[in-house]
Amino acid sequence: LKYGCNPNQKPARIFMADGSDLRADELTASHADWAEAFAQNYTITKGTSGCLFVFSEPELDGIREKLKSVSLFDAKAMKPLRIFTASAWDAEEDKQGRILIPENLREFAKIKKDVVVMKNVKCIEIWSAEVWDEYNSDDDFDDIVGNLGI
Repeated sequence: LKYGCNPNQKPARIFMADGSDLRADELTASHADWAEAFAQNYTITKGTSGCLFVFSEPELDGIREKLKSVSLFDAKAMKPLRIFTASAWDAEEDKQGRILIPENLREFAKIKKDVVVMKNVKCIEIWSAEVWDEYNSDDDFDDIVGNLGI
């Protein structure tokens, strides 16, 4: 798996959550931390706070099961369901092993060049480096961790 916005563009740098960085064309399924997550079919969707979520097929199946309980006549619940399902894109690799993120998802996540890719508990998140920095700019780690309830 390789990340790329545009096949004619030079590879962006990817900043991993552990602080290391690598070129986008170096992110492959052979990366130990990522191999399990990308060993199967996966779907990219709009995420929260301006990122993209990358779900494995089993994780997305679990979400779909939960969404089936939403009443078609509950207008408030249907709006986020529609946005989530309409933005879902079944990722496919090109001949060079790259995953090209569709323009509508790149625009949503404000991805232009550098990205942050992080493995979350239920999915992988892809962030514009600028949006990620802004998202983390004011946070007090102690306050955030305290809200986890663990």
